Amino acid sequence: MARDPQVSCSLEEKRDKRDQAYIELIFSEVMKSDLFELIVDRNAHRLMQKLIVVLNEGQMTDFILSITTSDQRFLEICDHVYGTYVMQKLVREGSLTPMRKCFLVSTLKNVAGILSKTQHGHPVIMHCLARLSNDVTKIWLQTRVDVVCCSIALNMLGMENIRDGLMAEILANDLFLYAFRS
Repeated sequence: MARDPQVSCSLEEKRDKRDQAYIELIFSEVMKSDLFELIVDRNAHRLMQKLIVVLNEGQMTDFILSITTSDQRFLEICDHVYGTYVMQKLVREGSLTPMRKCFLVSTLKNVAGILSKTQHGHPVIMHCLARLSNDVTKIWLQTRVDVVCCSIALNMLGMENIRDGLMAEILANDLFLYAFRS
């Protein structure tokens, strides 16, 4: 429905009225659909950008959880010609609580190296660095620096297997560790 330009325009008009019943209806239909396909669709991405700024707290959390469950899908969204606009809008104007920022950063840090080198991914990274708090950005950047330093040191010693196991363990527990840091 959101992929049809005329229907999408009609949905946008209803969304502009900020009627919570319409927003809930649109959001529930969006979540039933393939969210990835809507975010990267030529017509639907505009609706997705406008929807982001009117979602309530629960809807925003559901939206962020849906896009951060797969690093690969997240990378594809951020690196897509239309997906990048949705992600930039989310970071720039979305309601980002500390928990939501944590979800975003946890997924972003796994794909940041790739995104920073692509035409559409780089602007997403720049928006994240500008909008996310210094603490979150510092943790994210420190993690990337630690990974690179560890990689260089262990490669020099020929200990790639140990490094891979160590990094897998750290990355598997990073969200848990971030939640309980002092």
